[in-house]
Amino acid sequence: MAEPVATPHGGWNIAADDLNELDHLARVSEFRARVDSSGGPDACWPWIAQSRHLFGYGFMRFEGQNTVPAHRIAYVVAHGLTLADIRCQMILHRCTEDAYRNNCNNPDHLMAGTQAENIADKKIHGTMPSGERHHMGRRYSDSLIAELRERYWRPRGKRPTITALAAEIGAPIGVVSRWLKGASRPEAGGPASPGHHNRHGARGVFLPWDLPGSL
Repeated sequence: MAEPVATPHGGWNIAADDLNELDHLARVSEFRARVDSSGGPDACWPWIAQSRHLFGYGFMRFEGQNTVPAHRIAYVVAHGLTLADIRCQMILHRCTEDAYRNNCNNPDHLMAGTQAENIADKKIHGTMPSGERHHMGRRYSDSLIAELRERYWRPRGKRPTITALAAEIGAPIGVVSRWLKGASRPEAGGPASPGHHNRHGARGVFLPWDLPGSL
């Protein structure tokens, strides 16, 4: 069968820049196919593909990176930017409907901000993973942490060391120390202090370094 177009002298030559641009356009088209924008310009645009991060964000391969959050893609596409342009920025959601705050890809609902602004925004809207909702919390349950506090602050016999408790459950020593003091995971329950006299004679809280052999 004859070729529909004659091969040019010297063979075909496609510029690499053209291929990069074609790949970019294909990725943008793929992204738009995975977002439901049928609600119009004012509505939230949810991610409708199966790929999702642990915290609910959709993701896909984009600009050579494998798991780019969908809302970051939405932002750079809308503003003619690249992922490198927003490397040090967080992309915050401004949605009025909290149900879509981690699943909206409408660029009109997105804004660039700092990590501190992002954390404050998540706390206000209740989307900051904490306790058993956090990926670490799913590994270390509230009941386990309450049990550790009980064993440490109200021991029956010799008090276990923080090092021993950390080794027992496979958690970092510093993390277990913060759990025991109630500095993190306060919602887990259990005692966060022994409730007796400290070394200065005042009734209050012992800190781990007040206890011999605690570390």
